[in-house]
Amino acid sequence: NFHVQSDWESASEMEDRYSQLEHINKESLYEAYRKVYNRYNRMRNKYQELVTHYRLLEREKDKAKSVLAETQDKTLMRIGELKEQCLLEQQAKAHLEEALRNELEERDHIINTLKTKVQYLKAVNESTVSEHIDITKIKKEEADNLIDFTENVCVSKVPLPSDASTNKESLPSIEGQLERCKKFLVDKISKVERLETKLLELKKKKSDEETSSYVISDDVDQKKSNEELNMY
Repeated sequence: NFHVQSDWESASEMEDRYSQLEHINKESLYEAYRKVYNRYNRMRNKYQELVTHYRLLEREKDKAKSVLAETQDKTLMRIGELKEQCLLEQQAKAHLEEALRNELEERDHIINTLKTKVQYLKAVNESTVSEHIDITKIKKEEADNLIDFTENVCVSKVPLPSDASTNKESLPSIEGQLERCKKFLVDKISKVERLETKLLELKKKKSDEETSSYVISDDVDQKKSNEELNMY
C-alpha cells in the first residue's frame, strides 16, 4: 500500500506540473529563458574575471617570491661580506694596537733615556761652570790685583770649556727629539681613534641592512595576506 500510494503521489505531482505548464504561454517561457540566459552570462563573466584576477595574483605572488628570494640571497651575501670585513678590521685593529703598544714602549724607553741624558748633561754643565768659577776665583786671588776683574760676575757670561760648550749645544737637539717623539705618539693615538670610528660605522651599517631585510620580508607577507583576503 505504501509504494502504491507513493506512486500515486508522484503521478499527481506530475499531473500538477503538466497542468501548470499548460497555463504558461510561449512569451512567458521565452522571458524566463532570457532571464536565465542573462544570469548565465553575468555569472560566466564574473567567473572569467575571477579566473583572470586569480591568475594575475598568482603571477604577482611568484614574482614577489622571486624578488624576495633574490633580495634575501643578496642580503645574506652582503651580511657575510660585512662579517668577514668586520673580522678583518678587528684583526687589523688588534695587530695595530699591539704594534702601537710595542712602539709606545720603545718610545717611552727612548724618552726616559733622553731625559736621563739631559739630566746628566745639565749636571755636568753645572759642575763644569762651578769648577770654572772656583778656578777663576783662585786665579784672581793669586794675581794680587794685577788684573782688574769686575765684581759679581754673572755665571751666564763665564766662558765654558770645550766639553761644557758641546754639552750645552747638544741640549736643543735632545729637546727636539723629545718633541718629535711626542708628536709621533699623538699621530698614532689619532690613527687608532679613526680606526675605532670606522669599525663602529661598519657595525651600524650591518645592523641597518639586517633591519631592512626584515622589513622587506614583513611587507611581502603582508601583501600576500591582503591578496588572499581580497580573493575571499
